[in-house]
Amino acid sequence: MKLRSFNRFFVEAFQSLRRNLAMTIASIVTIALTLFVCGVFAIIVLNIDHFAGEIESSVEVQVFIEEGLDEAGRATLEDEISSMSGVASVSFVSKEEALASMAERLGDTPEGLLDSLGGNPLPDSYLIQAKTADDVIPTAEDAAGLNGVEDVKYGEGTVEKMFSLLKWVRYFGIGLIAFLAIASIIIVAFNIKITVANRRSEISIMRYVGASNWYIRWPFCIAGMVMGLLGGLISVGLLYGAYSLVIDRVNELLVFANLVAPNMNFIYIFIAMVIVGVFLGSAGSLISLNVYLKEKSKAS
Repeated sequence: MKLRSFNRFFVEAFQSLRRNLAMTIASIVTIALTLFVCGVFAIIVLNIDHFAGEIESSVEVQVFIEEGLDEAGRATLEDEISSMSGVASVSFVSKEEALASMAERLGDTPEGLLDSLGGNPLPDSYLIQAKTADDVIPTAEDAAGLNGVEDVKYGEGTVEKMFSLLKWVRYFGIGLIAFLAIASIIIVAFNIKITVANRRSEISIMRYVGASNWYIRWPFCIAGMVMGLLGGLISVGLLYGAYSLVIDRVNELLVFANLVAPNMNFIYIFIAMVIVGVFLGSAGSLISLNVYLKEKSKAS
């Protein structure tokens, strides 16, 4: 196809956008709002994943050592635990440290606890940090079978339920984004269909003079891509501005919230929003125009 033809397509596309300004603005706003909502949920999923990662990484396995195990046995046990594939780090917690930690949580003094308990009943232990959330349960099971281990605790039952809940929250967010993406295609295609209907006389004239279907499609496709590009850029600007305000406000009110700061993941989301906007605009144009051309072909 000649370069002159492409120039003509662009000229016709921008003329079409200008002539149908109200519908053009409506389509751009629809794309922008749809992508903005999708972007909001993408960032929500990103923050949920961030919080889930923090929660998962904070789950620890506590291995209680048998009373009377000598130093050599402890060293052997620590080496065996450290050599496990799912273990990221191991730290020794003496019974005195465990008692002081319990006293701090209960608001008491170690001496007061010793008096009330008749001595320190807590055993020495090892605190294991697993590499990933999936390594917690296998690590606990493997540690329980080692010589010199009296008991293993990692929040049985609660941990499994928490991990399951976090997975379902992630799946729900991803499913919601997919639903909104499908809904946006339908909305954009409907808007473009109205635009095509408004230009049916121009299309009919082009068909009468022998223009091919692709020759007719290109200006509409370019117009759809322009609307999608503008909608994508507007949605990125709105999303960045809104999230900047939200994160500043949340950090002022809730110091512990620790929302994800804008990083490379946000850039990927913004780029994806613009690309999806261009795709939605062009796909909506082609879908609506193809339906119209097929109806005209059947009628003729």
